Amino acid sequence: MKTIKDFLAKRKFNLKGFILKTSLMAASLYTTTALAAIPTVESNSDGVGSGGGAFAFLTGWIKDILVWTPLVLMSGATLWVAWALLQKVLAERQLEKPNWGAIGIHTIASILLLVVTVYLGNETINVWA
Repeated sequence: MKTIKDFLAKRKFNLKGFILKTSLMAASLYTTTALAAIPTVESNSDGVGSGGGAFAFLTGWIKDILVWTPLVLMSGATLWVAWALLQKVLAERQLEKPNWGAIGIHTIASILLLVVTVYLGNETINVWA
């Protein structure tokens, strides 16, 4: 009497391939459609989401960009001033008689520039926000 294993071996039946194909077919029967899981449009800071219309949605995001621009400029100014001060210190260290008074003046001017930049940036954010 022949067994099922002998029968499958004689027909060159690929059991792993059969299981894979069957499981993929079963999984495709139980999945939802792709359109059912699309997330809603994210609201901007004004709270205007997908219900406010395209113009209100774009206006809100442009307003957000105008608020973020001063923050990026303030960050760039901080890095620029810090880099300039570091280069000034490194240049003075190489001299035989360094002028540390010039470093102090440069530091005070850098701090004043950063304070003015942050103040003006915050005022701009208050206007646009």
